Amino acid sequence: MGIARKSRQGEQGFTLIEIIAVLVILGILAAVAIPKYNDLQTQAQIKTAMGALPSIVTMATNDYHAFAMSNAGSVGTDFTTSRSDTATDFAGSYTANKGVVSAYVTAGLGAAKTWFDKLDKTDIAKMSYTFTIN
Repeated sequence: MGIARKSRQGEQGFTLIEIIAVLVILGILAAVAIPKYNDLQTQAQIKTAMGALPSIVTMATNDYHAFAMSNAGSVGTDFTTSRSDTATDFAGSYTANKGVVSAYVTAGLGAAKTWFDKLDKTDIAKMSYTFTIN
């Protein structure tokens, strides 16, 4: 019995202060990491939408070329139409009025998703790009 008692005295666990210190450190790390993770998700959604804008521009340009081929002698100012397409997290569309094309990427298909502007603390529902076809 004396041997068992000696080995127990040599083994000591963590003190309450050490456990509390570890929990405080974990809490601080979580408080820093969770907002950073959410910001990364938002930035990824914005980059995806920004990557979709050139696709919408290409769609409008291809439609204009098809319009020009089927309407010989037409010029860019005759090009007036609209078209849309949808993806997983956003919808893309464009409108053309007398050769001025406005391309849009809209957030949140069915899930009320929006992008957040960190500068003025408002939600952004639509990103746009406007160009002229001649």
